[in-house]
Amino acid sequence: MIFFKVYGRDSIILLVFLFLFSGAFLFFFRQWKSFGIPEGGKGVSLSGEVQEKQKPVLVALNRRFIQGEKIAAKKLASAWEESGRDLSEYIHIYDSAGKEVTGLFDTGTPGKYELEIVVESPASGLKSRKKITVLVDGRVKSS
Repeated sequence: MIFFKVYGRDSIILLVFLFLFSGAFLFFFRQWKSFGIPEGGKGVSLSGEVQEKQKPVLVALNRRFIQGEKIAAKKLASAWEESGRDLSEYIHIYDSAGKEVTGLFDTGTPGKYELEIVVESPASGLKSRKKITVLVDGRVKSS
């Protein structure tokens, strides 16, 4: 009672608040230490299970085009994360010389072209790569 008379009701409320806050902080800190941060680019679900990060899914097929066709390079492949998020904007296409193919794919010259398609997931940082062959047929497309 002497403490209450000297310091008043507000100080008791402050001490109770600090006690409850410190208990909550210690509880969360202990849980954090028990789950920890997994190694090697893995994640932890809310249940505490360690989850492996997945490479993005990359779909690209060998294609054949007639000389003179207008083909958007980005349409040669599609990609998504395991969660279903579309990664088409992160697709990069490289020719056999290592130069990036952007815009329209040149079908003006007939031949066989080897392309490497790469996509990197911004969420996991993992990459998927695939090599495809594009055949440009010598028959000229009629308008």
